[in-house]
Amino acid sequence: MATVDEVELLPDPEQHKLLGATLERVNRVSNAARAAALAANTFEGAPLRELVKAEVARAKLPDPFVRPILDRVEASLRRRAGKQPKFSTFQ
Repeated sequence: MATVDEVELLPDPEQHKLLGATLERVNRVSNAARAAALAANTFEGAPLRELVKAEVARAKLPDPFVRPILDRVEASLRRRAGKQPKFSTFQ
């Protein structure tokens, strides 16, 4: 029977810096999308997705970020309806 070896890859310093910068951009987009959703009184579904897509496009992030940002903004709106918490820098 074959064995499986696990390997943990760590980013080099340049990749680490790029990953941190990308996460900061995602958090800024999440904050902007959440604020836009609250202003438009939109909390789920296609209207929220369109708001998130617009913010992702404005920040020039790739389209694959739409779904994870939509999920986290939607969850945030469900948890704290009426409050406006911010996503922290490295959340």
